[in-house]
Amino acid sequence: AVEYQRGRARAVAHFDAGFFGCRIEILHEAGAAARDFDRQAAEKFPLAGVVLVSTPQSLAVIDVVKSIDCFAKLKIPILGLIQNMSYLEEAGEKKFIFGRDGANKLAEKMGIKFLGEVPLHMDIRALSDAGTPVVAKEPQGPHAKLFANIATAVKTRLEGGVVRQGPKIVIE
Repeated sequence: AVEYQRGRARAVAHFDAGFFGCRIEILHEAGAAARDFDRQAAEKFPLAGVVLVSTPQSLAVIDVVKSIDCFAKLKIPILGLIQNMSYLEEAGEKKFIFGRDGANKLAEKMGIKFLGEVPLHMDIRALSDAGTPVVAKEPQGPHAKLFANIATAVKTRLEGGVVRQGPKIVIE
């Protein structure tokens, strides 16, 4: 792994034989400092594209708009947008505690591919906190299928020529 850190923001490049063979993650907090960090990290790690994640509420969507502008200036393609904590399901009924469809509507308005939504669910939270992906614990479960569908959509976008040329990575 290669790591680049500036203040509380951090970029980590992971090399593995996983779903895409190589992945580059940018981990940071939202806000102006993060956007400045995105610019600096993009110079060190030429990204083939980014996936943005937002919760449905309007304040989170506003932050994503700023990230979209930032990545547009950097000429980094946006592979798509995921809505996290979309709803809470109780007794078979979906409750939209953070609002409804904020990220989906933004994706439509901005012409960005909407990759899917992830519910607010105790199993996802507990497994994530334990460092276990839900797809590893319950590969045939409904939540694993949501993540698999999102991963497939990202893979399709990467293979479809939507992205710019990524970095050439040589492991010795």
